[in-house]
Amino acid sequence: MSVKEYASFFRILYNASYLNKEMSTKALKLLSQTTYDKGIEKGVPDDITIANKFGERELIDAENEYKYQFHDCGIIYHPEKPYLLCVMTRGTSFEVLQGSISGISKIVFNIVNK
Repeated sequence: MSVKEYASFFRILYNASYLNKEMSTKALKLLSQTTYDKGIEKGVPDDITIANKFGERELIDAENEYKYQFHDCGIIYHPEKPYLLCVMTRGTSFEVLQGSISGISKIVFNIVNK
């Protein structure tokens, strides 16, 4: 799934344009119960609700070296301006990838919060 397709999934839920409003709200509520706090969530204040989905993948490339992918996508319910953020990364360390996503999330939140 591309980042654009992933973002579309969240936009469709937010706008209740595929499921009805009740089912879209229920799906987003479930997604907001994620307890993973090292991606997008780490970049925003604790009192901000986030409905997100993250994923990680470990691969071995042609040279038998480990490569990793870490993705996080979701809706950040900023009290005045809710927004969608999707970040997909790949590299050699989950910790670096998670730090990249949380750093991007913090930058975006600070811009939106101005």
